[in-house]
Amino acid sequence: MRHPLRAPEYRALAAAALEAAGKCGLPHVQAKHEHAARTWSDLADAEDARAATRVRMTTSGV
Repeated sequence: MRHPLRAPEYRALAAAALEAAGKCGLPHVQAKHEHAARTWSDLADAEDARAATRVRMTTSGV
């Protein structure tokens, strides 16, 4: 069974983390939110790569 691609969900979480970072007045907490945003963005990019691989496998008949 294939798992659904979650890139849109991860991008929404990254956007929420960036928004939280922008509203935060404490530098160390802002840094944590920014790190979370980068992590969610990286996960979304990985999902996009997985989607591209899935398309290639489907079109090649694998």
